Amino acid sequence: MKQLIKLSIIALAAYVVFLFVTFPAQRAYDYFAEQLPPTIKVYGIKGTVWSGNVELLTLASQHYRNARWHFQPRSLLTGQALFQLDFDNGQSQIKGGVGVDISRNLVLKNLVLQQELIDIQALMQSPATVGGKISGRFESLVASRNKMSKAKANFVLRDVALLLPRRTEWGDFKLVVDSADVKTSIKINDQGGPLLVEGSITIDTDNQYDVSLAIAAASGASNDLIQGIGLFGRPANDGKIHLKYSGSLTELLGDNKVKATANDKPV
Repeated sequence: MKQLIKLSIIALAAYVVFLFVTFPAQRAYDYFAEQLPPTIKVYGIKGTVWSGNVELLTLASQHYRNARWHFQPRSLLTGQALFQLDFDNGQSQIKGGVGVDISRNLVLKNLVLQQELIDIQALMQSPATVGGKISGRFESLVASRNKMSKAKANFVLRDVALLLPRRTEWGDFKLVVDSADVKTSIKINDQGGPLLVEGSITIDTDNQYDVSLAIAAASGASNDLIQGIGLFGRPANDGKIHLKYSGSLTELLGDNKVKATANDKPV
């Protein structure tokens, strides 16, 4: 009897795997299509959920031809379900592992990203307020809708500019994201340009964040940038304005307003 039960479980598991491997990607897309933002459009889906490609994938303003995916069965051994994506149009790209874990968190692994910041804001269905390009690599990321529990990444932001009320150039920046103990740290440094920035943002496991930045306008910066920085307070002895904020990321992403516990006080 035990042997029969064991064989039945194996047969059922094999059948589930068979359904997954052979399930048409088009039918899976039809099931989830209504849940996708209007900035994502897919044409000419071929293959199965396990492996396939599309003739044309549109993400905001970016168009990818012959975008491909392939399931990574080894990821199941770590409690994850990851797909290897390969979207590349020569100007922007998304290449690497994307999926979910057993808790339905978003998981990124060895993901190379090169995108326009305007497109990322469009995909998040938020107004485009900052322009520029982001490029870099997520070595790892585990995050839910409003919480980041693990992250390790390096990115460069180029030609960043505030778009409203009128375009104001900020320059280039480097972001280094790393999780240690119970906190995730995002270190920010300028890489040359009108806006000088140095500091970090830390987020703990309770979703409380702390912002500590020192900012200043470089020589030759526009009057708009100089006036904008001046709204944050007066410079300290080092010529920089020191900003310190803390609050709840959960509230920031929800309906409640976040209040700064300390604001524009030189350190």
